[in-house]
Parts: sequence; C-alpha cells; structure tokens
Amino acid sequence: MIIRSAQFLGTVAVEHQVQFDAIVNGPVRDLMKTFPGLRRLEIHRPLDMDTGAPPIYQIYNMAFDDIEAMDTALNSPVRKSIHTQMDKILPLFEGEIVHYVWSVD
Repeated sequence: MIIRSAQFLGTVAVEHQVQFDAIVNGPVRDLMKTFPGLRRLEIHRPLDMDTGAPPIYQIYNMAFDDIEAMDTALNSPVRKSIHTQMDKILPLFEGEIVHYVWSVD
C-alpha cells in the first residue's frame, strides 16, 4: 500500500476558514472519494503543534494499493473536477502545497 500526501504548508486567514473548510469538507472530499482505486481518504487538521513548528493548515492522505493505482486515479477526470473546486478557494490559502508518496509497511 502507498499513501499520497498533500501537505498545505501555510495558513488560511481566520475570516476565510469557514468558506475554505466548507469547500474542502463538501465538494472536494466528495469528489476525492470517487477516485478509482482509492482505498482510504483522510483529511487532517492540526489541533496543536510544537512551539516554533511551521504552520500546516491541513494534510490530505489518500491510500492506494500501489503506484499504478495512484497514477490511474490522478490521470482520471476526477482530478480536473477537484482542481475546479480548489480553484475557488486556493486564493484564500497563503503558503505552498507539497506532495509526497509514502510506502506503508
């Protein structure tokens, strides 16, 4: 099994968090669940962090059987639909999004 992780390194201003989270928790999550081959989806938001830790607004973790299954999902039309939703809220996010693919033993 592998995990594709999208880490939102940065912040969303307090006055925009409700709008941002509503899109993520609604249409974005719903679309992500339709990725072919997706085994598990988790969206994490920090409750606490070490003093001085860099801000992370949220992390998406998507589990797939293997790299091929992940590639199939990421090349599906679902991804374009997700980007259409994310385009509505990404201007509210200040920071960068980085992706990692993890092996799970």
